[in-house]
Amino acid sequence: MHDAFNFIKSTAVVWGPFISGLIAAFIVHLLTQSREREKWILDCKKQEFKELLSALAMSYIMTINTHSSPIRVVDPDDQRKLDNVVIDALRVMNDRIYVADDLPLEEFGDRWSRACSLYAQRKQLSEEYAKISGTIVDAANRCVPKSTIKRCLFWRR
Repeated sequence: MHDAFNFIKSTAVVWGPFISGLIAAFIVHLLTQSREREKWILDCKKQEFKELLSALAMSYIMTINTHSSPIRVVDPDDQRKLDNVVIDALRVMNDRIYVADDLPLEEFGDRWSRACSLYAQRKQLSEEYAKISGTIVDAANRCVPKSTIKRCLFWRR
């Protein structure tokens, strides 16, 4: 037993750095992997926020442009295009994965659908668009850590 201890003690110079290097490499791997995963999730959230804002903006613009003339008659092709854009915006609101916990997407869908049906009341449509898009931008800004300390705390979530 005493000889084994002396052997380990005398060879520690050889295997000590090797073992500590393996442990350090493993720890660095874990930290890098978690940081990369967080970065990937933040990138996915950013992409979803952008897609959500783009679909909402496209729906808003098409609704305003289609019903901008004082004449109440709308070309059936234009109405079909508008319906498709509004449906696409509602689809985008309902198929978000990473931002679903950050936003009341179902409520947004109901509110936007109701606002688009009131296209003749442009002020209400514009106000609803501003409220929804403002909430989306605020949620997107809340998701991004601003400082080093907040980033470190964000990693612990």
